[in-house]
Amino acid sequence: MLGHMDESIACYEKGLQIQMSALDERNPCLPETCR
Repeated sequence: MLGHMDESIACYEKGLQIQMSALDERNPCLPETCR
């Protein structure tokens, strides 16, 4: 179970980085995706 948690966090961070580069870091929608 613990190994899957690390994997899911890594996937989440990767997705967040993709969103930041796609939306531009100053986009007001970005903080909404972090909640």
